[in-house]
Amino acid sequence: MTPDIRLSRTALLHAAAAFRLGREAEASEELVSIIDHLGRNLSSLPQQILADLAALLQQTFDAQARQDPIGVADLLEHELLPKLLPTGLLND
Repeated sequence: MTPDIRLSRTALLHAAAAFRLGREAEASEELVSIIDHLGRNLSSLPQQILADLAALLQQTFDAQARQDPIGVADLLEHELLPKLLPTGLLND
């Protein structure tokens, strides 16, 4: 089994940009990929960060359910990305 690679910061920014540009199908696929990656690596994170990520992801899903792609993009870029930076789960 090969080790899991870290999530790309660029992938998060690309997903946010796709949501902003109305390319929701592409953006949603990227979001699923991001969530899959996070799910495979959650065990390495402290409980408080897990709780914060769970809340942010719920807000993201809520924005998506409201059909608010700009809200999703903002959450990915301005909330989730800064929360993930210190975890070591991101690469540039």
